[in-house]
Amino acid sequence: MAESAPMNRTWIVVTGAGLAAVMAFVLMRSSSCAPQPATSASNNTHNQSSGSGTQRADSVATTRAADDASANANASDASARRAQGEVLARGEWGDDAGQLGRRQPQEANPEAPMAFVVQPDGTVVVLDQVNRRLQRYGRDGRPLAPIALSLRAPQDVTLGPGGSLVVTDRLLDERVAVLDADGRERGRIPIVGSGIEHAGNVTGTIVDGDDILLERQHSRVVRAGHTDGTPAVGDAGLRDTLPGRPTRDGSAFLRAGITEPETGRVYVTRFARPSEEHVYTREVRVPMQAVQIHLLDTDRQGTIYLAVAGPDRVAVGQDAAIDAPHRLVLVCLEGSRGAVLGQVTIRANRGAEETYRDFFVMDEGGAVFASRGESGVEYQRYDCRQ
Repeated sequence: MAESAPMNRTWIVVTGAGLAAVMAFVLMRSSSCAPQPATSASNNTHNQSSGSGTQRADSVATTRAADDASANANASDASARRAQGEVLARGEWGDDAGQLGRRQPQEANPEAPMAFVVQPDGTVVVLDQVNRRLQRYGRDGRPLAPIALSLRAPQDVTLGPGGSLVVTDRLLDERVAVLDADGRERGRIPIVGSGIEHAGNVTGTIVDGDDILLERQHSRVVRAGHTDGTPAVGDAGLRDTLPGRPTRDGSAFLRAGITEPETGRVYVTRFARPSEEHVYTREVRVPMQAVQIHLLDTDRQGTIYLAVAGPDRVAVGQDAAIDAPHRLVLVCLEGSRGAVLGQVTIRANRGAEETYRDFFVMDEGGAVFASRGESGVEYQRYDCRQ
């Protein structure tokens, strides 16, 4: 966690002659402000009215100042909570209402909820594939009625227009199901086709306006269908491909990768849209070894969010994966130039559960992280913009 800066205080000490001068000034002010006797009825009325107006103005000014101070304090508190992991929702392990499935077989990969999104109204929707449902939590964190899933092995859920949901099964059904905000299925889109020969090569699902895009092995992106549930078919049955993940403001495509794992060097590349011309490649350094990129996304303002995971640097000869604690660093970059705005360190999930996507970026800014523990999952919001 980023530590808050110590509060600076300025003290003023008044002694001796200075104190006497201050006291004299206070007495003079008290005398000049004392009410004067009225010389006539009309004069008295005028003075009373004027004094009442002054008192009301002072009262209004004081109230506004207090409101402004309160608003600033609340904003500061909210900002601090986001920097430290503001909890939006919690789900305990289990298969009862409001709980999230966790599977820990002896001879297979352990599983936990694969992915999640936050709808515009603040509802957290979790892909609980163990229990074959989308578990929902309201803005107040309380469980809502779940949505049953018909896909046999879903691994990703993505937010579509108007709170609609796009659920991807790349293992068994090899389809993308489009659901409306209430969970009713609009249609299914095949994954395999032009641009994607094997459904297992899909590393992400992206909604770009009314288009559904599938990322192929963390590189180019294929336009597979539309949010009304219909497939996308181009000339001669070919599906369009794009050079990277589109930004939410529609201005660019992004790609990221690891340059040098041992020294924590990663990069972000920006391509102009629609020309696909290279705009920049920026190197970002994280304070540990860079093993995996967990997130590359933007908010509506174009801020780039990059999350990198890896163990702390250890002495030569040590087994980093065993001997060093793992860290997760969330970095924010200004979109048009790629300048680093700030970063936040998050406790990485250390369990062996297989998941697909542990982050979601909010339209208004900030990234939500699914933090797993022994009792369940917390969905924590962080903000790396400084």
